[in-house]
Amino acid sequence: MIVIGVDPGARHTGIVVVDTARRACLDHHTLSRPSTDPMLPVSTQYANDIVSMIGTLTRDPDREIRAIAVETVTRPNWHVTSREGGGRAAANPEALIAAAVIVGAVITLRIGVPIVQVPPGHNGSAPLAAYPDALVSDRERAQRGWRLRVGTGTLRHARSAFDVALHAPTLLRSRP
Repeated sequence: MIVIGVDPGARHTGIVVVDTARRACLDHHTLSRPSTDPMLPVSTQYANDIVSMIGTLTRDPDREIRAIAVETVTRPNWHVTSREGGGRAAANPEALIAAAVIVGAVITLRIGVPIVQVPPGHNGSAPLAAYPDALVSDRERAQRGWRLRVGTGTLRHARSAFDVALHAPTLLRSRP
């Protein structure tokens, strides 16, 4: 089954096309918004770029896309430990809200394929050796012991989208 996986983010969104039966990455993109843009409101251009990319990938005549899988957001723990004083402080919800806006843009697409929502849960956090070569950068491979490391570069968003896509077949089968 060929699935588009989406890891929506406030600053970076990973989009991959995955053949889930073979665990193969057929295409991948990481879309980013300028770091100078404020987190909120979410840039209309950024949201449109993501929606446009997904639309382009679904229209590829060489691939029959069977589903789009998008990672959702969960209720945050609103209090975090302060770095300065060790006390508790309210977390800034901007990144969560911005990611939720992108989730909303994806789940409202009307493009003729099912859209499944995948709950967050360590997507993209497997060791680099668990991912297709295209999703590991040369810089990550240059690090000693890279196969056992969890990558931290921009491709981590594509790796997360890859894991999200792998959930689609199971979620589609469990639908009523």
